[in-house]
Amino acid sequence: MDKNTTSDPSDGKEQTADNSPTETSQPAETSETLQRSPGDPSFRLPIQEPRNGFKKFFVVVLVILFILGLGGGAAYFYYSATKKTEVKQAAVTTSPQPVPSKTPKAIGAQELIESIKNAMKSTPVEVVKTNKQDDTLGTIADGTVVYSIPAYQLADYQYSTYPAVGYGIAVSTPEDDKTGVDADYDTAISLIKDQSMTTKEKTTVDGEDQRSALYANSTMVCSIDTEYKLRGYNYTGIACADMTSYQEGAKNAEPFFKALNYTEAQLQSIEEGEFPLTLGKPQITNGLDGYKSADMNILVGTGHGQLFYQAPSKDWKAFMGYQDILPCAKFNTIELKKAFVGTQCYDTSDKLVKVKV
Repeated sequence: MDKNTTSDPSDGKEQTADNSPTETSQPAETSETLQRSPGDPSFRLPIQEPRNGFKKFFVVVLVILFILGLGGGAAYFYYSATKKTEVKQAAVTTSPQPVPSKTPKAIGAQELIESIKNAMKSTPVEVVKTNKQDDTLGTIADGTVVYSIPAYQLADYQYSTYPAVGYGIAVSTPEDDKTGVDADYDTAISLIKDQSMTTKEKTTVDGEDQRSALYANSTMVCSIDTEYKLRGYNYTGIACADMTSYQEGAKNAEPFFKALNYTEAQLQSIEEGEFPLTLGKPQITNGLDGYKSADMNILVGTGHGQLFYQAPSKDWKAFMGYQDILPCAKFNTIELKKAFVGTQCYDTSDKLVKVKV
């Protein structure tokens, strides 16, 4: 006979129709579901295996931390290198800088003349080449001297002399316009003084028809002249030479100074006088059989020409001073004829001829 069963939800047991309780089947106990009280010696928390998603998250975090570590190291390295560079640059940029000098650069005579030439506002004039005797003068085509290279006496010599090489320029304005050459005169003076040159001479001639000045320092000598109303024009001329060139000129003149054989009394008189003894540049010419002749301008206030001659391997000898061409009869020895052969002279009929042997 079948039995009807009912379930009592309150105790989890099934009852039959005759109300006799019946045990229901329970699931087997496992370590994941077993619940025991903490007092039970076999009590333990449930164990759960890590899920795959958590593992991936953990790996990602490690990768990110590794990348951040690399980035931080690189940033630190870059920062350190940058700071070192900045410190080095700062050390360079903060080092004391030299203070520019206000003193103009020292230059030579040729460069100074070139700078003066570039600063002039008046019309430049062209100097023509003349004979070697006059190469201390700047002469234009009509014969006007527009500048002169100055003579200068060095400390170790008893005479003034001219430099071996000098430089000069000149500018002009029409006679009725003095302002141009006057302004150029002042400009040239300013540039000369920039070279720490001091005034040695300063003169005004014939009222205000001419003015001139001489300047010098330890390395250079310069002269400047302005002349007014000279053949329809006004001129300002400037000439300079290096001190080394004056030393060369004095050395070249020394054998001729000795040949002049001045006495101490004569030299003392010249030194005490108004004008110094000035020796020009010797112009040497080869003669016959090793003989030589020389022509030199000599100035003591006024000037005159002086002739010298030299036998082979001998010292120079003074022959004769002159203001004009000499008579041929003055060349009356074989030595003089060999030395001065070809030199112009006047014969007995005042005809211009040349010295012959």
